[in-house]
Amino acid sequence: MSALPKQLMSAPRVQGAKAVKSEDLRIHPVNATGNTIFSFDEGNSTCSFMIPALQGSFYNPAKSYLSFKIKTNSGVMMAAGCPIFRRMTLKTGNGQLIESIDGYSAIQRALSNFESVGSKLANAARTGDFRANTMMVGSQEPSLTTKKAIYENGTTIQHELLSGILGKGQEFYVPLHLFNASGGFAFNLELELENPQVCCVKDTDAAVLGYSISDVEFQMNVVKLDKSITDKLDSELYKNSKVSLPLSTYRLHQSYIPANSQLVDLTLSESAHDLECVYSLIRRQNLNQDARLDDTTKQWKGIPYGDQLNTLGWHGDRSKSKNDASYNTLGALDEYQFRYGTEQFPSRPAVMGDRDSTTGLLNAIHTLDMAHKDCFVGSLSGYNGYSNWEQGNFAIVQSFKRFRGDNINAGLNSSSTGTPLELMLKLKTPASEALRVENYVKFNQTLHIMKGGQTSLINGAA
Repeated sequence: MSALPKQLMSAPRVQGAKAVKSEDLRIHPVNATGNTIFSFDEGNSTCSFMIPALQGSFYNPAKSYLSFKIKTNSGVMMAAGCPIFRRMTLKTGNGQLIESIDGYSAIQRALSNFESVGSKLANAARTGDFRANTMMVGSQEPSLTTKKAIYENGTTIQHELLSGILGKGQEFYVPLHLFNASGGFAFNLELELENPQVCCVKDTDAAVLGYSISDVEFQMNVVKLDKSITDKLDSELYKNSKVSLPLSTYRLHQSYIPANSQLVDLTLSESAHDLECVYSLIRRQNLNQDARLDDTTKQWKGIPYGDQLNTLGWHGDRSKSKNDASYNTLGALDEYQFRYGTEQFPSRPAVMGDRDSTTGLLNAIHTLDMAHKDCFVGSLSGYNGYSNWEQGNFAIVQSFKRFRGDNINAGLNSSSTGTPLELMLKLKTPASEALRVENYVKFNQTLHIMKGGQTSLINGAA
């Protein structure tokens, strides 16, 4: 048997269906006019969008995003990634709640820590996440003046929604036209602004932390089909059929570690048929203070370009052992383990090193199937040579998926017995002040869209 090289014969190009068209739309907040300014401190602190139920149109998550112009007070710059939203809610046109993510800014930061270094470098101008640019430039000294000037003069930022329906994690087109009998619009998206003390950083020149956003737009891409095609789809729905959309979302469970405590057991009462993963973030309980960069070291609380969204749990000074009398890193984690009933995750407690917290990084990377991927927290900082994991980016990450699979319930069924998910934490030294542990549970659901725009939300895949 012999074969000819495929380069000798070119394949014909297939003609695309002319009935499929793409269109970009700009949706403005319904609680705003063309020159409305949103601010946390001045009452207008919620951006509300109504996604129209356009006839014959499908929402394309891959090409849709939120954009806004952000401006800070003098001497103030935004935290990495411009995490300006503290809560996101998404409802259908008839008022059914689909998603509600509290502590949105914290989980946004945690997820961004596992993005690639290349992505951060290439997209810093549009996302506002300058960490890879300022902390990995080797001998080049980052300019604090330049970073402040970007925000003081105003800059446009692109924000990728964490929504399981409207965000880029949704792999299917969303049929907007099926909601045209549900109240005049398909979805109501609300984004509440974050406290400047959490999402801003100042220097000595700044009197008051503060920011405002304007020119807020939801850049929405829709795919349009001929009416004859969508009519056939509608007719199937009226035969008691449905359109099903899988989605993943997050729910916050907040716990506390009292001052002077070292060993605690936390309880997460989550009832989900397909609990995929948990991100646990250790932070100070008192966040009512201004993050201020030192003009010389460009650090806040020992972290280069630090802000209130930096997390605890990392070892700190590697020249000191956890057993040294002078070792006192706040919130440094010694070991952890999840437990559900008689099952334990990981099977043995994850024990940190005597002078580092690399075990936590290894468990996070491998449980997320990112062992051979470009990952920001796995890289070293050119600013001081330390791991980015060990500089305010520590997180307890545990996946419960048994195997990879689409539309398959492969996670933990935490609703089967009513037993809570438990997290055991042991710190290297007793906490010198009260701490909070923000546990973000990622779980999977299915949204069923039926005739008349009626919807039902099913736990897990169906």
